[in-house]
Amino acid sequence: MPIGEENTLALAVAHVLEHRAPNSENRTVATNLSTTRVIDDIAEKFGCKVIRTKIGEINVVEEMIKQDAVIGGEGNGGVIYPPVCHNRDALTGMALILEYMAKTGKSVSELVGKFPQYYMLKTKIPCASTEKAAGIIKKVKELFKNEKITTMDGIKINLSDSWIHVRASNTEPVLRIIAEAKGRAETEKLVKLIQDLLKK
Repeated sequence: MPIGEENTLALAVAHVLEHRAPNSENRTVATNLSTTRVIDDIAEKFGCKVIRTKIGEINVVEEMIKQDAVIGGEGNGGVIYPPVCHNRDALTGMALILEYMAKTGKSVSELVGKFPQYYMLKTKIPCASTEKAAGIIKKVKELFKNEKITTMDGIKINLSDSWIHVRASNTEPVLRIIAEAKGRAETEKLVKLIQDLLKK
């Protein structure tokens, strides 16, 4: 069974923090706002810091250089490992995961099985203008006004064990909705809250 693209970066991060940079003074990880919370869980386990950026590889890379991050990437499977290069590199990601398997003697599914389990849902809705997108984001902000909010790229609502990110696409006339929670039902409920809000 496929492990999902989000776990590619998670596996590489877990290996680097545990085996390749266990004694590094600065063990910062950089990733974007829409990447799985598993990255935060792994970093916390190893006493490391996670920096979140706007969507886009260039934003992650710039923050990695600024923070001297030991590893970074995006939830689309892109792994960025500075000792090799400051850009997504599939072969580097593959090598790190294979090395992780060799070090631990575990299969990919066994390694992923050790991570906290979340369910992520990604969807989009047509949105023809930046004005309309701004109006929707304003409604979302009002709905979640008492929660922890990040507005560097659209709006991300950070809840106790879940989150939802709503942002205008940089490549299509759509509004992207990405949510993650402990289970499918909770994730779908979060997305429906946004979809229902758009009908008002």
